[in-house]
Amino acid sequence: MSSIVIENLSLHPEWVELIAQWQYGEWTHSGVAQANVSGDEVSQISVKSCTEKFRQHLGFESIPSTFVAIIDEQPVGSISLVRYQTAKKNDIVLTNFFVLGAYRGKGIGRQLESFACRYAGENQIGVLTLYAQNLGGLYRHLGWAEKGVVEIGCLPFSVFTKNIHSL
Repeated sequence: MSSIVIENLSLHPEWVELIAQWQYGEWTHSGVAQANVSGDEVSQISVKSCTEKFRQHLGFESIPSTFVAIIDEQPVGSISLVRYQTAKKNDIVLTNFFVLGAYRGKGIGRQLESFACRYAGENQIGVLTLYAQNLGGLYRHLGWAEKGVVEIGCLPFSVFTKNIHSL
């Protein structure tokens, strides 16, 4: 496998729609999108709406930001740091964690997570939050502390935090 480069999506705006397609496919496949909304709202969740959300990551602000894992000049994974509207001002969430199936199990996810955490530290973000339906063992292995379970829509999510200052 060629070496992995991780760059900010803002350097590759041509990949916004592709990354939105990955996220749309992952969330609709897992049932999270349907559990979070009902009726007419489900039809409003589209690749187009995901694309518009990712376009917001192309600005000059440090948050939101999406980072892309690149092999042989092609995107193979992504991860984002965002501030949810309901979150406290300094509560930043690690989200949109995705690696293409053919590249899973090769350490790309770990590199994306590590890159995002370093970026958070460089931008004076002290603690990150992550919501996960699975992969709890991986997140604990990467130094995330499980804080409990919340329900989003009808589905349970484990809540993890990571103290960036201690890295």
